[in-house]
Amino acid sequence: GLFAKFAFDRRAAVAVSMPHDGVFFRILHTDAAGLDSFPRQAARPLRGGSSALENSFPIPPGQIVAHVCSYHPSSDGKYSILAAAVSRESLNERLSILAGAKIHPQLVDAPIFAAYSTVAINHPEIRTGRAVIVDVDESCLTLAVTCDNDVLIVRNIPIALACGDKPAVDGQGQIDSSRDTLAEIIAREARITWHRVFGTAIEPNTAIFLITTDDDPVYLKSLVEQALDCCVTVVDPSAAVEAAPGQKTDPSACVAEGLALRLIAPDQTKGINFLDVDSDDKKVPINVKRELFSHTALAAATIVFLLVGLFVQLRRLEAAYADVKDRIQETFRAAC
Repeated sequence: GLFAKFAFDRRAAVAVSMPHDGVFFRILHTDAAGLDSFPRQAARPLRGGSSALENSFPIPPGQIVAHVCSYHPSSDGKYSILAAAVSRESLNERLSILAGAKIHPQLVDAPIFAAYSTVAINHPEIRTGRAVIVDVDESCLTLAVTCDNDVLIVRNIPIALACGDKPAVDGQGQIDSSRDTLAEIIAREARITWHRVFGTAIEPNTAIFLITTDDDPVYLKSLVEQALDCCVTVVDPSAAVEAAPGQKTDPSACVAEGLALRLIAPDQTKGINFLDVDSDDKKVPINVKRELFSHTALAAATIVFLLVGLFVQLRRLEAAYADVKDRIQETFRAAC
């Protein structure tokens, strides 16, 4: 369908994201000594068998595919590490579906990082200072706190759960609760998320970048600004990137654009790639003794074959010499 109906180029690089509910984020705390067990650079893979991860995600230890997103020192002298994880089963299921359509992605990212890439390119002011990304659709509210171009925390909050017993969407998938209620939810969860990272109340005039499917994002923006006393910007994925005519500003467009930017401009974007982790986990560790035995056996076999070849060649030369000697004697007798 993508290739025939929409004329997608099969040779183009492909990037996809996992679903919101398939990616789990956790903040891990460690001291300077424990930091050695984590990669020194952000956005690097973590070993699924690490004891630091086994009890951190609702995924069986053998199924954990985890990645470091960022880390920074905390006030108590320790380090806070943001890690993301998916289950190997869900990752393989997504890859199998794509393989059925002969699509083999080069990158599998989390939706919030794809959205962040879109925000960073179109609203570069997010790269400095502290900010909050609010990504809200019909079923999920995703919050991310950033600082100097690093994502420090991510929370995926089901809308229905955040609203308690009152559903947040109607049968047509549109937001059914009032915008006032939605703004209150965003404000409450933003305060909680900010406090988890910095231990303080959210600062006035903090930059908030809003991605929403709401039909009136400007009104929702004003409600959130009133509730938080912050500066809210409705994300425009076309602010610095040329868009197709009539393209709608919604989370799906932001994620799709961010995935494309992750491949086109990797040096200008932030993100993770669960494929790097998966391929790294599949590498078989080298057994030195086994490799040494194999190379020794191969060398011995090579020497044996060389000796056999030399012996056969010697026998042929001896036979040829005997034949020449017999002919010389016959010629001599004939001449006499």
